[in-house]
Amino acid sequence: MRQGPPLPWQLVVAQPVTPEVLDTQRIALERAPNLMDFFANAQWTDRLPLLLQSLLIEAFEVSQTVSAVGREGGGLRADYVLATEIRNFHAYYEVIDSPPKIKVAVAAKLVAAPTHDLVRGTEIQREVPASANDLPSITAAFGQAAGDMAEALVTWTMQGPRGSLRGAG
Repeated sequence: MRQGPPLPWQLVVAQPVTPEVLDTQRIALERAPNLMDFFANAQWTDRLPLLLQSLLIEAFEVSQTVSAVGREGGGLRADYVLATEIRNFHAYYEVIDSPPKIKVAVAAKLVAAPTHDLVRGTEIQREVPASANDLPSITAAFGQAAGDMAEALVTWTMQGPRGSLRGAG
């Protein structure tokens, strides 16, 4: 992680592009390749893309690596936009009746604003086993996987080529 004062630029975190099956409040469970289901009687507090966007904004705020971070339309004069695409965000069972694993994968592009020039891109994936086969353990594993991914994305963003990650002035 970068040390020192925040860089003097503003970052907008765009709402993640999300496959239709994951653009929901329901908690996804992959039963087989290309067969998605959902946990019964369980849901996120908001649609997944909005939750992930909030998580990424919070990760940048906590890291104090840039002078300002927020959503589109939030009044920032963005120097960069972080565009993401949710590739995976689901639980899956390797062995029936055992705790599932959580798979989170996000593709990211850092784009210079207002030119829309691509600075760099990556895909970050995390897998975390749930400690037990119950919803509190499963959602805790989702939290760990998503949090680890967000931290890795902050680090990746800040490791850009110095010439590309220019100051705002």
